[in-house]
Amino acid sequence: MAKQSEKQKEENQGPLNDIPVINECFIITPIGEYNSETFVKAMGLINSVINPVLKEFNFKATPANEINTSGSINKQIIKRILEDKLAIANLTDLNPNVMYELALRHAARLPVITMAEKGTRLPFDITDQRTIFYIDSLAGSEAAKPQLRAMIEEALTGELPENPIYDVLQQESILKNVKQDDPINLLMNTVNQMETKFMNAINDIKNSSFQSKPSPPSYPNVQQNRSFNISGTADSSIHNMTTIVSSLHQFLKKVDNNAAYRGGSLTSDGKFDVGFTFSKLVDDSYLRAHLIVNKIDGIQITSVNRL
Repeated sequence: MAKQSEKQKEENQGPLNDIPVINECFIITPIGEYNSETFVKAMGLINSVINPVLKEFNFKATPANEINTSGSINKQIIKRILEDKLAIANLTDLNPNVMYELALRHAARLPVITMAEKGTRLPFDITDQRTIFYIDSLAGSEAAKPQLRAMIEEALTGELPENPIYDVLQQESILKNVKQDDPINLLMNTVNQMETKFMNAINDIKNSSFQSKPSPPSYPNVQQNRSFNISGTADSSIHNMTTIVSSLHQFLKKVDNNAAYRGGSLTSDGKFDVGFTFSKLVDDSYLRAHLIVNKIDGIQITSVNRL
């Protein structure tokens, strides 16, 4: 009877082996204060769109505010970014922390799906990356689900994803001494330095607001140059290059007081291209971010490229 009971016990426990493994998906998202508009919108997207679709693939969604592991929250976030099988990034409002975490995931060349509320203007560095643009409504949530489902299926094929950071790393042979299929080894050795430099840069931007001349942050492997071409669109009230150059020059002097105009052009519909040369090397990502993010009266910057 004892043997029979043990056998029955084993049979009863057998089906437990068929329970599917729940995979982890880290949600890179703006959080904001509890019950703020940012918080409500972010959680709404997770609960109405992301979670239901992820469950179909046996994934559990975890945003940063739901990490319960003890220890440094920043290190826990980075650990999840580099170790979770899948990540989904909400780029709405282009939150700086979100962009930093997306860059880490890109650098590790791990699957990540990007979403943004319709109307979000993505930085041109990632405009060629497929993004789900959703409408913040009940109908919009339902419309986003099949798109997310298709992108998850593609992300789980096992093929290494293409992204702008990893492409540059390969082109510049930065990973020549690291196995191409294991870039995480490189990232784990430098991630603490990157985190510190990033937070220092964000604090500098918040504190200075360009009222002083902050030195560009020295990110690892950032491209530097002296000459740049700035493209954009001018309001109808601006009719000549002199006004555009003067406005840009006043702004650029806060980066380099000796910034020099190299020439440019202005079309009848307000589109312009202007060249500037600096007396020192300038990080292109630093210059690009501040020209595009900061507003210049009557001028909308669309791209900044090295010459």
